[in-house]
Amino acid sequence: MAGVWLLRRIPGFQPSLTRLRDVLGLIFFAAFGGTAISATLGSIVLSLTPVNAWSTFGMAWRVWWLGDAMGVLIVTPLLLTFADLMSIRQPRQLLKLAAILLCTVISCLLIFDRRLGFPAGEAVFGFAVFPFLVWGATRFEAAGAAAVSFLISAVAVWETAHGSGPFVKSGALQNVTLLQSFLAVISMSGMTLAAVITERARLIRKETAREALAQSEKHYRGIVETANEGIWQLDAEFITRFVNRRMGELLGYTVDEMVGKPLLDFIFEEDAAQKMLDLERRRTGVTEQLESRYRKKDGSELWTRIAATLTFNDDGRFSGSLAMVSDMTDQKRTETERQSALETVMLLSSAMEQTADSVVITDKGGLIQYVNPAFEATTGYTREDVLGKTPRILKSGIHDGGFYKSLWDSILEGRPFRETLVNRKKTGELYWAEQTITPMRDQTGNITHFVSVLKDVTQLRKKQEQEVQLRLAREVQQRFYATAISVSGFDIGGAAYPAAETGGDYFDFFTMPDGCVCVCIGDVSGHGFDSALVMALTRAYVRSFAAGGSDPGEILTKVSRMLVADLSNERFVTLLCVRVHPYEGWLAYASAGHVPGFLVNGSGEVAAVMRSIGPPLGLFGDVEFVSTVLPLKPHQLLLLLTDGVTETTASDDVEFGPDRVLDYVRAHRQDSASQIAEGICQAARLFARGERQSDDLTSVIVKVD
Repeated sequence: MAGVWLLRRIPGFQPSLTRLRDVLGLIFFAAFGGTAISATLGSIVLSLTPVNAWSTFGMAWRVWWLGDAMGVLIVTPLLLTFADLMSIRQPRQLLKLAAILLCTVISCLLIFDRRLGFPAGEAVFGFAVFPFLVWGATRFEAAGAAAVSFLISAVAVWETAHGSGPFVKSGALQNVTLLQSFLAVISMSGMTLAAVITERARLIRKETAREALAQSEKHYRGIVETANEGIWQLDAEFITRFVNRRMGELLGYTVDEMVGKPLLDFIFEEDAAQKMLDLERRRTGVTEQLESRYRKKDGSELWTRIAATLTFNDDGRFSGSLAMVSDMTDQKRTETERQSALETVMLLSSAMEQTADSVVITDKGGLIQYVNPAFEATTGYTREDVLGKTPRILKSGIHDGGFYKSLWDSILEGRPFRETLVNRKKTGELYWAEQTITPMRDQTGNITHFVSVLKDVTQLRKKQEQEVQLRLAREVQQRFYATAISVSGFDIGGAAYPAAETGGDYFDFFTMPDGCVCVCIGDVSGHGFDSALVMALTRAYVRSFAAGGSDPGEILTKVSRMLVADLSNERFVTLLCVRVHPYEGWLAYASAGHVPGFLVNGSGEVAAVMRSIGPPLGLFGDVEFVSTVLPLKPHQLLLLLTDGVTETTASDDVEFGPDRVLDYVRAHRQDSASQIAEGICQAARLFARGERQSDDLTSVIVKVD
């Protein structure tokens, strides 16, 4: 018990006896110290009883102590290391163990057993078994030494007990002393040698491992420092613990500048939120490969591909990550450029498919390889109709061979061709097109294709032609409106504001053959170019018939008959014709469906309303119009209008009306006739407050002095 207690006081005592201090502890504390206590107590007990006398106490103590000590030295190591012997499973090792044990037994028998024919010699010959002890210790460490020591002890004790062997001398006490001393030397030497060998082997292995580790670390560091990829190690808080030189070069830093800095110091501000999510996901144990963007020292961007591996402590807690970082900035830039180019191609393709202009692509020989939907819609040809054919299918026959020769000469020389030409649709209908043909070249500069863009301008040309016609018609009409007459005692003026480029309203005043003055105002149904033509025709008829007769009723009757033959059913003309006799002081008028005229006194009162006495002109050929005669007095004013003036409407649907016209005339009576006529039209437009003009405005004023 004391020996066990003392052994436990040895720090880290190992029962395997592989350390020298454990062996020495077993020898001194257990074998010598613990057994000394038991020998002392046992010897005292024997001396206190009649078994042994006090005079032999020393001898009894020595024998007792040596016996117990040998038991500890021989049996205890075998018991402690027996499990190591039983763990040997390899056949080769088992054969070696068997050979050692067999040789040990044979050598012991040869040394200690006289019956084998070997005479007993000096005690020193007993140590001839020592090589087998060394052999066991070398091959199987403490377990081998303990087994060999046990076999040597067993054979030596057996033979000595039977009076054989080198330790048999004159007396039993001497024999026991020599034998136990021999066994002590054998056991202690074997166990000590085994421990020294084991420790030496452990130190050699540890040193070898250390050197291998140092070499491996040196080799690893060489690989790390010369690797083409960046290596970046972060701790659990994502603070940089290690980077190799390549990682620093990628970001433009030195290694010392990066170590100790948080990962977010190398992240763009707009990427920080997403990066934090990625980092928190790593804490949960996610190992991933991803693409990431970093901010270099100069502020530029570094695109990388990262393969991150997580690291954990012995207790399984996340301790950081190790990342292999590959530079893919150029690849990313190339991908971006490729994607941009692809998007551009797709955009151009979509534009060609959706543009309203026809697009035709031919090879260098002129064979059509592509047409867009607008070409199909414009020409009536489907894509299947034209692929593999030439654009000759569109030839109208209007352009001569010289035109097409000039076209081909231009594009074959690499110059774009631009021209407006006439093409023919699949239905045979002709159409105008603004065409641009552009040569396409390959990387060597050779022409490979032609791209033709055709814009249908048929409606545009028609509109342009119509605008020319309208402009000419307006110029003619304005010349009609610019008519002027000078009659003694009268001031005559008119104004017209067409709603379109040309209008259907009509006014005219001229001197008749009998010296009277003919004043007319009319309104052709509708407005625009057609109405202007009817107005010009009506003006011509009125002047023609007024030259042969002076009665307004007769003039309207003849004009109506002519217009019935000229106009379609939906066309008609309202007309108020007045014959003023400047010398006799009266007027005669006839009205064909026109709005009333007014004869206003100098005081502003309406002296007469000149109402219609028949239908509009051009509807019925058998209508007879009759004239009405009214006296003319000094300072009277004749007011003639078209319905466009009185029916001018504001946004609240209130009409300008004849009363407002009369109020304007009364307020501006002192103005000239032309000024009053212009003012009436302008007042009507002002009353409309910006509403679109929907009808022609015309007024005629005749002032009597």
